[in-house]
Amino acid sequence: MISLKHILVESLFDTLKRSPDLKILIDAVRNVVNVDVDDMLKSANMSGREGYYLRVPSIRGWTTKQEEDLRLAFDEANQKTKKYTFELHDVEDWEEEPGERYWDASFTFFATPARTSEPNDKETMYNALVKQARTDVEVEETLISLLLTAVRDGDPDDIDNRNLLDKQYNQLPGDIRSNIDFNALDD
Repeated sequence: MISLKHILVESLFDTLKRSPDLKILIDAVRNVVNVDVDDMLKSANMSGREGYYLRVPSIRGWTTKQEEDLRLAFDEANQKTKKYTFELHDVEDWEEEPGERYWDASFTFFATPARTSEPNDKETMYNALVKQARTDVEVEETLISLLLTAVRDGDPDDIDNRNLLDKQYNQLPGDIRSNIDFNALDD
């Protein structure tokens, strides 16, 4: 059995790859920083937090100006995105292992599902987000992000969290439900 956390992280990664918000971020970085950005999203674990990175093959070493412009590009993108809020984590310069391989320069970031309002409780938040969803993919994306938030923000054995998780779990497509193990949240 695969852990719930693993399923949710992978599912969120897959939905982010398909999201128009990612294109908004990439376009903002290309335009504001004036660099080439590889649009192949990669996942990364940064200090125990799941995140992402994009490669920037046109940079050898990030300048202070480019880093400042990158922050501005994230601000610009966040003003236009609808489903995610992006948070810049760090930049990495081009590296080489002589005679072996090299790594393009890149930037790492986090993507958090955007919230348009702050409901008083998880049940209200869940209902509001599902009501906003317009397609099956959006419903699945919403449920996955809510499940991931519930796992990250609270004890899954807490009765309120558990009831909400169970309700959301029952609404996931069967192929995803069959792979979830609620007893293996820490993998």
